[in-house]
Amino acid sequence: MDSRRKAGARSSHLEPWVVLAVESFEREMLVFYRRSQFKVVYTAT
Repeated sequence: MDSRRKAGARSSHLEPWVVLAVESFEREMLVFYRRSQFKVVYTAT
């Protein structure tokens, strides 16, 4: 997937279920990141 046209373009170019799947996936990644942020800080910075 082209990440440059991710914001508003995906809702018009992709099927609705794809948009929902991607958004729920992003929410899961955000929750996972927040949970493991104390680990991420050491590696990312």
